[in-house]
Amino acid sequence: MYKKLLTVPLILFIFTALSAPAADAQSPVSFGIKGGLNFANIDGSANFSAFDRRNGVEVGAVAEFSFPMLPVGFETGIYYSQKGTSISVATPDQVSNGGLSGDLTYRLDYVKVPVLAKFWFGSPGLVEPHILLGPYGSYNINSEIAGSSEGTVDISDEVNDYDFGIIGGVGVDFNFGLSRFSLQGRYSYGLSDLFEESDAKSRVFSLVAGFTF
Repeated sequence: MYKKLLTVPLILFIFTALSAPAADAQSPVSFGIKGGLNFANIDGSANFSAFDRRNGVEVGAVAEFSFPMLPVGFETGIYYSQKGTSISVATPDQVSNGGLSGDLTYRLDYVKVPVLAKFWFGSPGLVEPHILLGPYGSYNINSEIAGSSEGTVDISDEVNDYDFGIIGGVGVDFNFGLSRFSLQGRYSYGLSDLFEESDAKSRVFSLVAGFTF
């Protein structure tokens, strides 16, 4: 359940503490925070067409690495990311329903680390569009099914600890002196199985925004 969630603030604290010396050294590395919304679902060879998206959040500490005079850089970070799916009628032959029925939400929450190449295009200035591409890895910290009126059921024994895949996205940076505001749309395509007894894979569209300094 959520006892693993205690690892998130600790990781973010370590990440922030390590970032402070690099920022003071005026290196081509910037740090900040980003957050936004996830629109998550699952996909696989089985018929998951009855499933609908789960709306969640994604928030974390980020680092950006740039190369002087080149329109190329990298973006990484440590995020708390809510994934999963929802369904109106339980279908035990696809994924476990935990004994619940009715409107169900599969809450699959992760600590996620993306490593994304960032390509800016157009002339440098106040507004700089960019594209993103790269892998992500994530560790599950909460797995449960929530019923509309019957509480929740822990399904951590049925969910794999790790999820990994690739991310593609587009965005735009707004430069304000030493700080930068960024808006991005990302699509995460999971390559690993979410459940031990199913080939269901994660599919997430994210809208995120944040500042780096």
